Amino acid sequence: LEAGGEQLGFVAAYSHDPAPRLSDDALARLEAIAAAAGPAIDTARRFREVSAAGDHDTVTGLPGRRGFLDTLAREVARAVRFERSLTLLVIDLDDFAALNARLGQLGGDDVLRTVTRIVRGAVRDVDGVFRSGGDELAIILPESVRIDAERAFARTLATLQREQLGVTASGGIAQLQPDDDAVSIFERAETALARAKAIGKGTAA
Repeated sequence: LEAGGEQLGFVAAYSHDPAPRLSDDALARLEAIAAAAGPAIDTARRFREVSAAGDHDTVTGLPGRRGFLDTLAREVARAVRFERSLTLLVIDLDDFAALNARLGQLGGDDVLRTVTRIVRGAVRDVDGVFRSGGDELAIILPESVRIDAERAFARTLATLQREQLGVTASGGIAQLQPDDDAVSIFERAETALARAKAIGKGTAA
């Protein structure tokens, strides 16, 4: 298992067959798994390092905007360098100011904490979840394309409806392009979020 030229570990295969020679096809599949797993493990490790660095939002427990921007810059640079896929999903609660006014600050904080739990449950362990500002959460999905972000957003919406929080969310999705940097992909995700809000709340664009 390798990432960025660093050896992270090994994939070992065992068999009960007395002559356990792997076929060329099985060996190729194991090599493909290792090639994908190395960068994913490295990404998860980096997300943990950011979480331990102290840039935490006190309400949600998520890394804040500084951690998000730093991590996004690193992940975009890595994805571009190694020609890997990456998608950014930003989720913003609809009419959160009105909800805050109705429930009060503490009630609004409780909703944010619950939404954070729901979003974390809708994405993979290797995906990074951040509070990018206000009631907006940003999710970095390494080794993912647009459909993966759309499914994560759909799972989030379904759980929000099931738990009857009285709040919906809109999403903006941007898949990494060859000429992207951290600023451009974030701007495209924010533009998509604004478009979703204009189309109709509770949707993603």
